[in-house]
Amino acid sequence: MSTVDPFEPYWRSCVPGAMAHYWDMVDDGYPEEQLRLHRMRFADMACGGDGEIGWFTEYDDPSGEGKLYRDAEFQDRAEFPDEFFQEVCILMKWDEYLFQREDLKPKPQK
Repeated sequence: MSTVDPFEPYWRSCVPGAMAHYWDMVDDGYPEEQLRLHRMRFADMACGGDGEIGWFTEYDDPSGEGKLYRDAEFQDRAEFPDEFFQEVCILMKWDEYLFQREDLKPKPQK
């Protein structure tokens, strides 16, 4: 018996916004290091992680509660499951995620 994800229509509707946010970062002149960190975080979350990657770990939480990046930015894992991040990474063709998946790695040319 398969289960239906009641949040799937919602998170699928958020994918274009997540993609647009990245392109806004590019247009706003974010340095490549920050853009790469953004891609790496999404790749980590696509694989079930918390997005705690690179120089900006233990998300800057002013409350001092030590929230993780994913919990601070995407509060509910039910609303933003791993599949949401997978969809963004695949549509954006981000190597940081694609090369972690054997089924998505480029095939060697003969």
